[in-house]
Amino acid sequence: MFELQNGMLLALYPRVDLAKDAKEPLGVPSPSEFSIGHLVQSKEEVDALTRLAEAAGATVTDRPHQRPWNIYSGYFQDLDGHLWESIWNPEMLPE
Repeated sequence: MFELQNGMLLALYPRVDLAKDAKEPLGVPSPSEFSIGHLVQSKEEVDALTRLAEAAGATVTDRPHQRPWNIYSGYFQDLDGHLWESIWNPEMLPE
């Protein structure tokens, strides 16, 4: 993980792990293959964002749930096929 300006983080990990985490099949390698993480303030906000995205036509690929590494998150694909992860991480809340 790399901390960028204004609190933005860049996390890099193998595409096979991203596919497994998002419950998406591993496809043909693509230079645009990635997910966009959106940090929120609570588990309830993760759930609400997932419902809002789904109502707007997004496809939920992995419903929000508690992950073994102490975050709560879920994945969805927007109408253009971009993969999003909505994340609540209690260790990354602003003080």
